[in-house]
Amino acid sequence: PLPGDTRTLSFSADNSLVAAGISNTVTIWRTDTGQKLIDLVQPGEVWAGALSPDGRRLAASLTAGEIVLWDLAGRPISQTLPTGLGCLFSVEFSPDGAYLAAGGSRDGRTSYCTGAQIDVWDLTAGQERTPQPVVIRPTSVIFPNAVIATSFSPDGQRLAVAGNQGAAILDWATGPLAFTMTAHTASLNYLKYSPDGKYLVTTSNDQTAKIWDAQTGTELLSYPLSSRSVWAFFTPQARGVVIVTSGVRTFRLNAFGLDELITAARARLVRDWEPEECQKYLHGPCP
Repeated sequence: PLPGDTRTLSFSADNSLVAAGISNTVTIWRTDTGQKLIDLVQPGEVWAGALSPDGRRLAASLTAGEIVLWDLAGRPISQTLPTGLGCLFSVEFSPDGAYLAAGGSRDGRTSYCTGAQIDVWDLTAGQERTPQPVVIRPTSVIFPNAVIATSFSPDGQRLAVAGNQGAAILDWATGPLAFTMTAHTASLNYLKYSPDGKYLVTTSNDQTAKIWDAQTGTELLSYPLSSRSVWAFFTPQARGVVIVTSGVRTFRLNAFGLDELITAARARLVRDWEPEECQKYLHGPCP
């Protein structure tokens, strides 16, 4: 079970490992047995974390505006990446592990975060020198204060980005936004590409999780929840989604089959949910 004050959650690409950040520690478990593998104590408060696709590295963002890279197979700490971010809310490895993206805002020294920014590092240069990030400053109105979450597409060419007022897809190497997604009615918390690149899932304080067509930005379904949704993850074959919701110092896992739920959601356009459909697909009574 996840402690109620867990701030960050990340899986390896094959879902065999999960890392959770609490206070100044990131704990890594095996998902098949629940065995705790290691506690990594950080030199500051952890606000976001990510396991590399191969599960051999961990990136943790700290309140000091730094990212610590842990080499889980060798030395305790690989290197520290300084950022131009005052508030640092997300870190994400590219699918091949060659790049690392961090999202937040430039100014976090005042009473609130302002100036949305993404830093992307090329990690292939090794440790001979400190890599300098590519700096992206999205100008869309959906980022009035900060970048909340990031997710690389499976081919690494695009970056999905969540802000206070919605989400966007951008070609990160060149900067322009491909399209925006603004159907949520409250601030977003997380977003994630499906392994096949077809879908994108977003979570929000509006007590819904939404599935989108990742090629067009079309909303495919909205999944109502009893509390705010904070994380969501696709299964390796993109056949299902696990949504994590937050209660009073507790978390709840909501799992469903993606294709079946999309079919049922489309049917909702012309009729109400049947009670048995709510039990099967929503795991509870109809909203």
